[in-house]
Amino acid sequence: MRKKNNPFKEIYEDVEPPEELKERIIKDIRMRKLIVDSAELFTLKFGKTMGDLFFKRSKKDKNNKNNKV
Repeated sequence: MRKKNNPFKEIYEDVEPPEELKERIIKDIRMRKLIVDSAELFTLKFGKTMGDLFFKRSKKDKNNKNNKV
């Protein structure tokens, strides 16, 4: 069985990556964060918001019916 080298042990601390690479990585991270936030907005938070809205509305309607009687 062949032993794999740990690539993190081969990284030199005094060598800086190119500025272009840094910018590309930051851009990729921002894009992924945007996609995750958008997906979360339309899946998890949308359902919770709609549930809260209907719950509050139904509770408000019950209060209005009780006040009219």
